[in-house]
Parts: sequence; C-alpha cells; structure tokens
Amino acid sequence: MANVFHELEERSSLLKEVKRVLGLSGRLAIIDWKKIEMDFGHPIQERLDEKEVIDICYENGFTSLEKSNIGPYNYLLIFELS
Repeated sequence: MANVFHELEERSSLLKEVKRVLGLSGRLAIIDWKKIEMDFGHPIQERLDEKEVIDICYENGFTSLEKSNIGPYNYLLIFELS
C-alpha cells in the first residue's frame, strides 16, 4: 500500500479485510509520506507519522516487523499478523 493509508477513513475495516486475504504467512507493507513540511504531497495535518500507523495496525491485529526510511519523503513499515 503506497501513499494512501493516511487517506483512509475506515482503516479498521480495511485492515480486517487485509487480515482475511493475507493468510498466516503474509505481510503488509505500508509506504507513506513522512509527517514533515514539504512543498508537495498531502498537507502535513493529513499525514500520519510512523508511530500512529504502527499503533493503528497493532490495535487491528498486526505486529510491526520493520521500519525504514525510503528516501527523504517516505517511510516503509512492514507488518505481520499477531
């Protein structure tokens, strides 16, 4: 999922469906905008930082496996089912 998680209004519903289709060995990768000021991309108040995404996913049955920066503007988070 790339640069869309912050846009979702029904994140829990989406994550429930992701859990259904992933299977036990599947992984969820989320790439999204860093919550920093920049001249492009979505407004900073619409963005989620890494901790917010990790917390949302944890509350919906996922465990964080990896967190990394991918360039100056995006982060990558990888999850597995808890």
